[in-house]
Amino acid sequence: METYLPVNGSHIKVLNVPYFVQNDTEWLCLVYSIKMVMDFYKNIHTTLEIRQRSPNTTRDELMGVTRTKITTGTPVSDDLVQSLNTKFPSLQFELKETNYGEIKKELNRHNPVIVMYNPTILFNGEVGPGHSGVVIGMNKQLIVLNNPWYGPSFCVEKTAFDEAWEIEYNRGLFIKPNSQQRIDEHAGTVA
Repeated sequence: METYLPVNGSHIKVLNVPYFVQNDTEWLCLVYSIKMVMDFYKNIHTTLEIRQRSPNTTRDELMGVTRTKITTGTPVSDDLVQSLNTKFPSLQFELKETNYGEIKKELNRHNPVIVMYNPTILFNGEVGPGHSGVVIGMNKQLIVLNNPWYGPSFCVEKTAFDEAWEIEYNRGLFIKPNSQQRIDEHAGTVA
């Protein structure tokens, strides 16, 4: 479920979240980020019950649920969260302003978190379109993302990431197994 990533002579504990790449002409970073987290729960999570209850979905299905357009991206709002919670009741989705401490707590619980940030600020110091990536690990100086555009285990210094994250309101999309739901094994439905 986790491994250690060697970085600058030390190691950062990271979750083994699957990676999906976003093509040059696609604005699907949030869709691929959600798919990474869902597939982590479905295929990798060590708890059998969580693996069995996690939905198996396609990129196109996620595009429909999230109202994502391939050339304009995903509208990020409470409607997005409501749509995801309705379609995938075995998971609990929550979009909120957050901080590194909250994200670290989730990582320690084996729950990756999706962050929204502005990569143009990160790399060019200019405001550009928003972007998403999955936080898979961190230490005091670095945040490690599975980033659909920039690659797996993409390391960014927190001091550089802060401004790019702040312009997107320090938002995180928390996706956790929903402990309030159970599967009716005979009918195959959520009770």
